[in-house]
Amino acid sequence: MPVSAPAIATVTLVTVVNEWNSFLWPLIITDTRGSMTLPVALNQLRSVEDDVASYGVLMVGAVLVIIPMLIVFAALQRYIVAGLTQGAVK
Repeated sequence: MPVSAPAIATVTLVTVVNEWNSFLWPLIITDTRGSMTLPVALNQLRSVEDDVASYGVLMVGAVLVIIPMLIVFAALQRYIVAGLTQGAVK
């Protein structure tokens, strides 16, 4: 199990990021604001804030969408680097 921890961490990170960033399926299937994912909500915010001066609001929304993924990456970074360097040692 200790040898496979970096591989499990890498697969976990890729899966979480893939599911977090899913856009098309949640856009098609959700109809209420309470059930939509953050990328879909950010797109809805862009649609509502169609003014040129609203880029600040969109950037704040983008940062709020990115922060949880940065936290997950920071938590799993040690295992990913360990997995990459494990095969490089002779």
